[in-house]
Amino acid sequence: MTTKLYEDEHVIGISKPVGALAHPSPGFWDRGTVAHALVGRVPPEMLEERANHNEWDSFIPRCIVHRLDAGTSGVMIIAKTQLAERRLTEELRTADAPPRAADSKALGAKVYVTLLLGHPGGSDRKTCIVVDGPIGRDPRNPRQWAVVPDGKHARTVLRVHAFDERHQVALVTAELFSGRTHQIRVHCAHVGAPVASDDLYAPRAANSAFRQAQWLLLLLLLLLLLHNNNYNKNKQEQTTTTTTTTTTTTTTTTTTTSNKQTNNNNPSFRP
Repeated sequence: MTTKLYEDEHVIGISKPVGALAHPSPGFWDRGTVAHALVGRVPPEMLEERANHNEWDSFIPRCIVHRLDAGTSGVMIIAKTQLAERRLTEELRTADAPPRAADSKALGAKVYVTLLLGHPGGSDRKTCIVVDGPIGRDPRNPRQWAVVPDGKHARTVLRVHAFDERHQVALVTAELFSGRTHQIRVHCAHVGAPVASDDLYAPRAANSAFRQAQWLLLLLLLLLLLHNNNYNKNKQEQTTTTTTTTTTTTTTTTTTTSNKQTNNNNPSFRP
C-alpha cells in the first residue's frame, strides 16, 4: 500500500498512493490506512493515540505528524521516536503559528502540484497568488469547508507554471503556510479556479469536460518539467558560490475524490 523512500533511527519517509487514508476513521478501523501499514515498523508507543487532536471520529497515532487526503498521493514523513514527533510537529504543523512571509525559508515546507479549472490569477493572469482566507465549516453545506469570517487562519501561495487558454486548465504548485482541512481545494475554489475532478468544490459540468480531455495532464506536466529544467540550468549557470541548506520538504500531487464518512463511535485502533 505504501512505498518506503527513506528511513533512519528517527523517521520514515513513505509514498502514499491515491485512495489510502492516513489513519483509522469510520469505515476503516481495521485495515486500509497508512497507520495500519506502520504496525511493526514503528515502536508500539508511537502507535498510541495523539493527545488533544480534537477529532472524535478518528484515531490519529503519534507517529502521524501530518496527513494527506485520501485523494492525494505524495510523501509522508513518519515519526519513529518521541524526539522526531516533537521536532516534526514544530516544523510541519504551522497552523497555529503566526503567518510567515510567502518567500521565507522555513525549515519545513508543504508543496503540492495540482491542475485547476481556470486561472487563479483572474483576468490579470498573475503567476503568484497569495490567498489569505480563514477556513471553517460551510454554513450552507456541512459536508464542505469554506472561507468564512470566523474561520481559522489559512494561507496558501499558488504559483502558475502553465495555462491552457483553450481548455482553461492551469498547472499550479500550491504551498501551504497553515494546515486546514481541504485547504487547497477551498482556497482554489474561493479564487474561482477549483481543483480539477474535485466533485465536492468544482462544478459538475466543468469536471465532466475536463475528464474528456485527460491528455492535458500529460502535456501540462511535461511543461512543468521543462520549466524546472530550464530554471535549474539557468540557476547553475549564474551561480558561482553554492550554499547548501538541509530542509524537510513534502512534495505531493493532488487529484481529488469525494471522501464520504459517517459518524460512528470511535472504537480502539485495531491493527
